[in-house]
Amino acid sequence: MKDSTRRRFEELQRGVEFLANLGIVVVVLVGAAVLIKQWQLGRSSTGATRPSSPGSAPPVGKPLHVPGIDFGRSDQTLVLVLSTRCHYCAESGPFYQRLVSQARRNRRTGVAAVFPEDTAESDRFLARLGVSVEKVITLPLSAVGTRGTPTLLLIGKNGLVRSAWIGRLTAAREAEVIEALGAAE
Repeated sequence: MKDSTRRRFEELQRGVEFLANLGIVVVVLVGAAVLIKQWQLGRSSTGATRPSSPGSAPPVGKPLHVPGIDFGRSDQTLVLVLSTRCHYCAESGPFYQRLVSQARRNRRTGVAAVFPEDTAESDRFLARLGVSVEKVITLPLSAVGTRGTPTLLLIGKNGLVRSAWIGRLTAAREAEVIEALGAAE
């Protein structure tokens, strides 16, 4: 009887060990799936300031009111929606320098920046990038109709959204933005 009890105990022990190992494998697989999903999201995002998903910018042709920006002062206004915590925003500094330079050359485009962080922090961020805009405003991203950064909005004199670019832009999309700055009416 002692031997049969011992065998049962060993069988039970092997069964528990098998289930424990199976549980570990399942946890590792689920963890790996979560990490892969986060990595994939991270490639197209920046966390809380990730480039927005489609439809997360104000619709083209719709009016946009941004407290502190008078769209009637220029034929069009380029609004840079950025965050000091957005690495794509920081990496795009040379592009933003070109945008501001182009806007100054055509003299019909105003440039403003909207940050979710306080103005002093935002001013320091722009200074590090070498980007000088006419106005820096602190607002939640939702106040400009977006959920992420970087987002670029081209607004007409009438306050209507002309174009929107979301996320880190390819060279072709950057050229599209620069070309749009020359299209003031």
